[in-house]
Amino acid sequence: MAYPDTYYVRTLEDRRTRAALSGREEADVAIVGGGLAGLTTALELARAGTKVALLEAESVGFGASGRNGGLVSPAFAGGDEAIRARVGPEAARALHLLSIEGWNGCAPRSATFRSTAPGWCRGCSACAASTAPTT
Repeated sequence: MAYPDTYYVRTLEDRRTRAALSGREEADVAIVGGGLAGLTTALELARAGTKVALLEAESVGFGASGRNGGLVSPAFAGGDEAIRARVGPEAARALHLLSIEGWNGCAPRSATFRSTAPGWCRGCSACAASTAPTT
């Protein structure tokens, strides 16, 4: 299936077709889905020495990850009050801190891909801001 017409597709630098999985593949972890979450999980597991198999029915980034505006920010779309009401103040704070940790992980990851896979990540002010020195 072809990608929809998006900015990301129009600026895609690697258009190689990957072969479908055939036969048997051995891995420590199988990840289903080649979107942002699946690719990030696969990358971090592989960096930790885990043998990963990533399975994608279409093409990497075909779904929502390849069709969004590419914004990364801490917190949750539902808002702090909704999260607190649902899980309580302590768990809401822990979730917020976890979202900041994920946001801060964006910059080094995107820097890696800008140097090793040009075109994959074009950089963004959110990633740059997460590593900017505080005054």
